Amino acid sequence: MVMATLPPGATQQRTIDVLSQVERHFSANEKTAVASVFTVAGFGLGSSGQNSGMAFIRLNDWSERGAAEQSAQAIQQRAMQAFSRIGDASVFVLLPGSIPGLGSSAGFSMQLLDQNGQGAEALAAAARRIVQAGGADPVLQGVRINGPEETAQYLLDIDHTKAGALGVAVADINSVLSIAWGGSYVNDFIDRGRVKRVYLQSSADARMLPQDLNKWNVRNANGEMVSFASFSTGRWTTGLPQLARFDGTSSMEIQGSASGGTSSGAAMDRIEQIAAASAGAGCRTRRSSPARTPRRCTRCRCWWCSCAWPRCTRAGPCRWRCCWWCRWACSARCWPPRCAG
Repeated sequence: MVMATLPPGATQQRTIDVLSQVERHFSANEKTAVASVFTVAGFGLGSSGQNSGMAFIRLNDWSERGAAEQSAQAIQQRAMQAFSRIGDASVFVLLPGSIPGLGSSAGFSMQLLDQNGQGAEALAAAARRIVQAGGADPVLQGVRINGPEETAQYLLDIDHTKAGALGVAVADINSVLSIAWGGSYVNDFIDRGRVKRVYLQSSADARMLPQDLNKWNVRNANGEMVSFASFSTGRWTTGLPQLARFDGTSSMEIQGSASGGTSSGAAMDRIEQIAAASAGAGCRTRRSSPARTPRRCTRCRCWWCSCAWPRCTRAGPCRWRCCWWCRWACSARCWPPRCAG
């Protein structure tokens, strides 16, 4: 797989041009090993939009790729070198997971947590430092942020005091904004035997520019129309279009893989070292894995009746003395293997 990410705000045509370069590389330089190339504009593993694109490369059967230079890893290395010269996008070549169903691509995944609540800007800056340091490390390759980058946003500040003085309700303001700029479902109608939906939305010339907000009015409690300009102001800013959380904490996912001749365990240890030096005091990292290491208990509980010895380090206050922290983990990994039931 090939993932291409262009700068925020890039048009779909620019994305298609980058995907065309990807397709030409595999069709011309890897034609003896590649059976077909399928590209999709507007879709990505981390985010979707006009500046995202994916390419899926189908290789020939193993029996037709006996040479070492025709292996998937060799094709990946050559493609990464070729795509590094594309200045309009960040292009990464990803190998599928070794076991189907366990992850969308091979390599490691790490969550960067903002535990001190420093904000999205500090979290994004720490993630960029980790990616920059990981990209220069010989042990790692393809280190990237799995998610959308900061984009330009138009922030609308509503003065609730002025709106209340003018008799305008906040619910009416939100309703006009959602209908005019996003659209609203009205009902269904039958057209030549087919059921079709009716949506209400403003015309294109009334929602193209930020100044178009001044064209809209909101009805107040007296039935009068009040202009948006009388109680709201707008300004441009930047921010993340998607706010992700991990265990209830703001986070960003960083993905990558080990370079040739390096184990995945060594790559994960190395990215943790880089994160510890680059993330800062307010951020912590956590490996993403299907199962977590269970907490150690001094006694095991019975899996059927959920009873535990009172000496369990995480025993809860309930009358069953159930180990609420390591409820499942104790039944699978316990020290020593004895049951209290």
